[in-house]
Amino acid sequence: MADHARSEEIANYKPRTRVRLRLKEADNAADNVLSVMTMVVHPMTPGIERDAEDNPVIKDGKVSILEHKTHHLVGWECKVNGEVVLAADLSGSVSKDPIINFAVKGVEAGDTFALSWTDNQGFSDTEEQVVKGRKKK
Repeated sequence: MADHARSEEIANYKPRTRVRLRLKEADNAADNVLSVMTMVVHPMTPGIERDAEDNPVIKDGKVSILEHKTHHLVGWECKVNGEVVLAADLSGSVSKDPIINFAVKGVEAGDTFALSWTDNQGFSDTEEQVVKGRKKK
């Protein structure tokens, strides 16, 4: 059995988290809207057993999965000032390098935003940023 075509990429994997924040300020702070774009650089491999030609191995009419080779996100959590604003339990059905976008109301310039995630292989990462206000014209 040959290694998966992406095995070198997976062997050299280093977790990276990217977050972009944009605060749209209103006259009332409760109406402020923080637009959040997140991306986790992650291989998200399903652990499919492959033959020498890199084709999936079929056993008993089903694609053979090697559980020890699966590598995917399992937990994803966003906080503002330590309070969870969005959390998700993920699985192997999420695509490689997942992007998750959302908006949060009531955030002010100076608040702290944090994104944390873990995967089934024990990797984890946290990206923390201070929300910056836009200069009014």
